[in-house]
Amino acid sequence: MQISSILGLVGSLMVFLGSIYLSTDKWQSFIDWPSLTIVLGGVFASSFMSFRGRYVFKAVVAALMTMKRQLISPQTLCNDVRQFVTWSRIYSKAGLEGLEAETRGDVFLERCIYLAKQDYPEADFRKMAFDFIENDYYRQLVSANILSRLGQIAPAFGMVGTLIGLIIMLQSMGSDPSGIGKGLAVALITTLYGVILAKLFFEPYAGKVKEILGIERFRRSLLLEGFALLIAKRDPYFIMDRLNCKLDPKFIYDFEAERDAERAKQQQSDKQGKVEDEG
Repeated sequence: MQISSILGLVGSLMVFLGSIYLSTDKWQSFIDWPSLTIVLGGVFASSFMSFRGRYVFKAVVAALMTMKRQLISPQTLCNDVRQFVTWSRIYSKAGLEGLEAETRGDVFLERCIYLAKQDYPEADFRKMAFDFIENDYYRQLVSANILSRLGQIAPAFGMVGTLIGLIIMLQSMGSDPSGIGKGLAVALITTLYGVILAKLFFEPYAGKVKEILGIERFRRSLLLEGFALLIAKRDPYFIMDRLNCKLDPKFIYDFEAERDAERAKQQQSDKQGKVEDEG
């Protein structure tokens, strides 16, 4: 699970509900199903009028998926650089066929293998792979745009509920004074629901989806650069240094340091083995 998303959602709800509980013993007055129906019904009715139904459902799924643990981290990118250093040696010996098993299961890497097999010039390879990245990014970005749009719509329908509540209140002033409180409650609570849904759910989830897509886009640009250098037959150290330029300096891959660490670990293991044999 994505801990930050869970903590943000649960924490904000606890602060909101806790402040209500501490402020009044009539917390039930903040629950009004007609008000919630006005906001949610209006939001989703408007969204289905503005976008295709499958895109709306896809946006909801994308929002829920942000709760999952994200697979791409700075260490993931460092491992990608390490992988290309390894692949450069495989490519020099077995060609692209030697990499097919390594890239199976990743849509973008499989596409890069396919394009590389066509023997296109490097510039054309870069252009087509870049188009693949950008088109997929903007295609997935539709979900974030829909969530952003829902965040804009929700307060508007909160205001619609406010107007409905005021109408009910004004109609009750001359005949049934007891309806004034009910109408005012609908007016205020509907506005509250609209703002909460927009600022606590739709807009934060839209931002989270954009963040995830941006990270995936960056990683694919890193993979594209690595593949372009690979088919250009650049040496492993050049590939490592070129890709490291794109990474956070705290998470760059250092082949020499890794090799020295493995060598020191092996020497320590050998020493322990000798001590055990002598004992």
